[in-house]
Amino acid sequence: MHNLFLETGRNIVRQEYPDDPSRHSRLWHPEEVKDVLMENKGTECIKAIVMSNLNKLDARAAFDAFTSMKKLRLLHANTQRRIFLVHGSNSVSVQWIMEGSGCLKYLPCDLKWLTWDYFNLESWPIDFLAKKLVGLQMRHSSIIELCSTRNMKFLEKLKFLDLSFSKDLIRTPNFECLPRLKKLNLAFCSSLVEVHPSLGYHSNLVQLNLRSCEKLESLPSCLEMRSLEILNLSFCSNLKKIPDFVGMTNLLELDLSHNSIQKLPSTIGDLPSLTYLDIGNCRYLTSIPQSIWKLNKRAEVMLYGCPVSGDCFERPQE
Repeated sequence: MHNLFLETGRNIVRQEYPDDPSRHSRLWHPEEVKDVLMENKGTECIKAIVMSNLNKLDARAAFDAFTSMKKLRLLHANTQRRIFLVHGSNSVSVQWIMEGSGCLKYLPCDLKWLTWDYFNLESWPIDFLAKKLVGLQMRHSSIIELCSTRNMKFLEKLKFLDLSFSKDLIRTPNFECLPRLKKLNLAFCSSLVEVHPSLGYHSNLVQLNLRSCEKLESLPSCLEMRSLEILNLSFCSNLKKIPDFVGMTNLLELDLSHNSIQKLPSTIGDLPSLTYLDIGNCRYLTSIPQSIWKLNKRAEVMLYGCPVSGDCFERPQE
């Protein structure tokens, strides 16, 4: 049903100006996207572009077309093959060429959502100041560090950040510069060794996914994310300690499975809204704090594969 509505909406857009895609508010058909970019037909009518299955494009021509799209709000580079960014105008790629950091400065500063998987620069270009950006997805990127604290102001309105599968990412930014962030996905960032201490007290974050961050050894000393509802720390094989939970009254789901943690903090019981706790296959976890009995009676607790003593399951006498 969703696909039917989507296709119906697309047909309505295309029927408005069937022979002039440059006047469409949204572009997604590969041939129409290519035509607009290569023929420099970009106009202020275009608000969203989905780029998929494109053949090689001339980078300079594409850049010129973007400069005319003053009202572009969404750019989604959707491809199963890498989008290469290369320095120099004469380089060739198998899919789509972009000239290093220069490619982004041609995009309008009013852009609100950018999806750019396989982004292959090591950091965010300092000359692209998208101060209205709300969503940023760069899966499978080559980013080592998103950007320095002094260059983070352009992201102050960001609500969604997805850098999952970015295997070169080593550290996270200072989250004080991302005050409106609600969803953060760093899953499968296998080189991530540390998260900034400011993450521990971010007040607006609702979802945090750090699944399979294999080199992550520690978290902020205390977790005070008061709006957080979902926290995934599963398969962080080097994570040995979980910090105390303070004031996290909205947390609904907590996944600590397949880790090297040796004990749970006593504050595990101070999560009144928790409905799902997974500590399965934590092979070094031998005891459970009695405070776990303070959890909601409807909470589902997964303990498979843990060498936990049976005494831990005896409810304390009141």
